[in-house]
Amino acid sequence: MPRARSIGVRLLLCTLLAAAHRSSRAARAVPGGFQAAAVQPAALPAMPQWAQELDKPGESRRESLAWNKKTVADANDEGRQLDFVLWGDSLTAALQFKYPETWNEWFGEYDAAPLGVSASTVEELAWRIMGGRERLNVGPKVIAILIGTNNEMDSQPAAKLGVLLTWLERAYPASKLLVIPPPPSWQRRYIPLRDAYGAMLRSHPRVFFSLCGAGLDPASFDDMKDGVHPVPGGYDIMLRCLKSQVAARLSGRV
Repeated sequence: MPRARSIGVRLLLCTLLAAAHRSSRAARAVPGGFQAAAVQPAALPAMPQWAQELDKPGESRRESLAWNKKTVADANDEGRQLDFVLWGDSLTAALQFKYPETWNEWFGEYDAAPLGVSASTVEELAWRIMGGRERLNVGPKVIAILIGTNNEMDSQPAAKLGVLLTWLERAYPASKLLVIPPPPSWQRRYIPLRDAYGAMLRSHPRVFFSLCGAGLDPASFDDMKDGVHPVPGGYDIMLRCLKSQVAARLSGRV
């Protein structure tokens, strides 16, 4: 190859390499470049047809739905990352209005929220979160799900809960997730739910199976008022256990 042509080829290669380097730096610097895209959550599954709001009246439900919506909207408007969110049904809703001092005793030091709605099912919880009403823009550091008491046994909720967990794992890939089966009750459904949830969670190795509340006695008025809903003494047992699990994850020990 003539010397002049060889020099020209080398100059062309150098020019192309420099352009590629500038393009690479630009991609890193602007939103949407490859470096930014690498930390984006995976595409979210569509909300399933079975995820629906319950057609149930009740002032307590309306109050909880409104409280949850405002709590989430405030966090989104302020761009806050909550330390901990407990999503659930009436077992969680009682910590909003009936026993807020119990919640504050255990989680008041954190930016944390109990997002519960009376009578909520797995299906309604999926609607609340996946449908956007309680969707947080920034994933909480720790998320716990306490749901299933209101699902009928002929409509086993474990598979549907698995769908919601898949959504949460993709929407909030950095969040630490826990699932808590409802505590023992007079309905004698604790063991079937616990076993079904445990089997389902084998497909979700990132999710911790928490048994906080497993020791509550539905026949004891020290633990529950009606065999289903805890009183402050019962909540103390549950939340003491849950606090240790949440604290371990917030500190990075787990």
